[in-house]
Amino acid sequence: MHSSLSSGAYLSRALIVSRMKDEIPVIRWHPPAGFVDWPKDLREAEVEAFCKEQLLPHLAKLDRHYRSCLGQDFGRTADLSVIHPLQVRPDLTLATPFILELRDVPYTSQFQIVCFIKAHLPRFFHAAFDATGNGAALAELARQEFGAVYVSEIKLSEVWYMVNMPKLKAAFDDGLIELPRDDDILNDYRALKMQRGIAKVPVDFHNMGADGFERHGDAAPAGPLAVFASEQDSGEIGAGTTGSRASAPVIDDFGKGFNLGNRLNDLFSFMRF
Repeated sequence: MHSSLSSGAYLSRALIVSRMKDEIPVIRWHPPAGFVDWPKDLREAEVEAFCKEQLLPHLAKLDRHYRSCLGQDFGRTADLSVIHPLQVRPDLTLATPFILELRDVPYTSQFQIVCFIKAHLPRFFHAAFDATGNGAALAELARQEFGAVYVSEIKLSEVWYMVNMPKLKAAFDDGLIELPRDDDILNDYRALKMQRGIAKVPVDFHNMGADGFERHGDAAPAGPLAVFASEQDSGEIGAGTTGSRASAPVIDDFGKGFNLGNRLNDLFSFMRF
């Protein structure tokens, strides 16, 4: 059943369009059929070529003085994976250099792309990953590669949406965030609905994208993940931070990091009584 984009939208069409800019591209990649079965070296070479041809020209234009972060909503087959990088300007507005949509891209290739983007983001300081379901594997790989303090593994629960979606809406209301001027992106954000007091894309929502494939509001969850990343105080890599990997931050329902080791110690102490 096709889900309507009618009344009850969390963000109005006029508000979303007012934050869209012509110069921000949407980069879309759908690898060739059977790509998952290509030999490893050929897959990696294909991904490297894509990154250098399609992503590097935009990454090279970024202001080297601004801090950078990203959010990713994970998808593998039915859903898109959407990566939304941001740069934090001195006035705290959030600049979007591009939005990347990946359709049917293998896990290892997605990780290769994430690593390429991170390596070319100036003053990178944080990434927030959708670690719900299959996304947990990619989020964990990123934590191991970048360092625990630079990665948030987010379980997208109703409580997380309740706390963080108002922050996304405030960014729209206050003119702090930018999006590409793109019909599919617009429809994804218009798909956000209030359900039981919580704004999110309904589970049964789907519509047809301009490429002829179904979409499930995939770009919309990447936005609050990117905004969440922009609010973290992990400190940029290479600016006096250690990048210690000894204590991995697990994100609870309220979006706050806690030390998993401390929580387990508390639990074991309780069990001894």
